[in-house]
Amino acid sequence: MTNTTNTDKPSTFRRLAEYLACAQGAIKTALQRQAQTVNKEGVPKRLGEILQEQGSVSAEELDAAIKRQRIHRLRQCYVFASLSQPELTALSSRFREVSVPEGYQFIYQDEVDPTLYILSVGKAEVYRTDFDSNWMHIDYLEPGEPIGEMGYFQ
Repeated sequence: MTNTTNTDKPSTFRRLAEYLACAQGAIKTALQRQAQTVNKEGVPKRLGEILQEQGSVSAEELDAAIKRQRIHRLRQCYVFASLSQPELTALSSRFREVSVPEGYQFIYQDEVDPTLYILSVGKAEVYRTDFDSNWMHIDYLEPGEPIGEMGYFQ
């Protein structure tokens, strides 16, 4: 499975900045700085980390915003949509955010992986390879869809 971009439909997921109580100017400055911090894998430094370094948010404020964002993201996934707020809060502590660069394969065919991913931004392509190593497209997954759930629930 690889990560691809998605410009077809907007995500129902909210950006971290929407959960933070800090000035828009601080967020704008942090976003400009973020564009300059891309590492060798093509992944920029996290916005919250930059805001904290700037002194725009405290560690506690950032942690609370991340928890609210994570709960909202879990609620958008049909697997968890029927859970109560206390259940989502408890479950959210078991998740962590990962960024996957465009084109990066993060799940491998026939490899046992108990990880459950929930796509929050972009589009992921699901494919198989045949005996001759040819790709066979299966589907594109959109934000809110779980990835790797079969391995996770086994």
